[in-house]
This record gives sequence, C-alpha cells and structure tokens, in this order.
Amino acid sequence: MTMEYENLQHLGSEEKNQEIRKDSKLHRDLGILRTTFSNFSVDTGANVQALTSHGQSLQETITSLKAEVEDHRQELLAAHSLNLKVVSVWTAACRNRSRNLKQRLCPEHCPCLFYCKGFEKSCCPLNWLEHEGSC
Repeated sequence: MTMEYENLQHLGSEEKNQEIRKDSKLHRDLGILRTTFSNFSVDTGANVQALTSHGQSLQETITSLKAEVEDHRQELLAAHSLNLKVVSVWTAACRNRSRNLKQRLCPEHCPCLFYCKGFEKSCCPLNWLEHEGSC
C-alpha cells in the first residue's frame, strides 16, 4: 500500500502571501491616514491662526470705537451743559425784560393814562382793551 502525500507546502505560502497583502494594504491605509491627518492639522492650524488674527483686528476696532463713542459722549455732555446754561440765561433775561416792561407800562401809582385791574399784567393804556393778558 502506498500512500500518496499531497504537497501542502504551497498552502502555507499562500496564507503567508495573503497576510503580506493584508499587511501592505494596512500600511498603505495607514500612510493615507497619516497624510490626511497631517494635511488636516496644517489646514486647521492655518485657520486658527487666521481667526486669531481676525479676532485681534476686531478687538482693536472695538477698542477704537469705544474711545470714539466716549469722546462723542463727552462732547454731548458738554453741549448739553452749555445748552442748559444758555436756557437759564435766556430765561432770566426774559423775566428781567418782562419785569422791566411791566414796570414801565404799569407803575405802582397808575398815572391817569393807565388803568389798573389789580394785576400788573393787566395794566393797559387808556382806551386799550386787554386780551389774554396782553393789551
């Protein structure tokens, strides 16, 4: 009885060839991943740097605008204060002129040309009529 043996040696080398092919595919995939990640990292770093630069520029603009707004606020406060003083002076001047006019038109002792109704503002020359506080 003779036994024939199959040559199984080639089976072992086929398995090794498959492993080598799998390993080389993994190495290629790993290389592609490294390249992709490297490119992503570089792009992300550039984007972060650009955003940081843009943010600094915006911060400088905001600081400049705040200073400008504060200057305008100070100018408006000064103008408002001046306006209040002008109104106060004008009001006082109008009161003085009104008082002087009433004193000229309505002396304390009404001369015969004027008649008085008990109020300074209603002192009118003879033959004149009073209408809404005026002659």
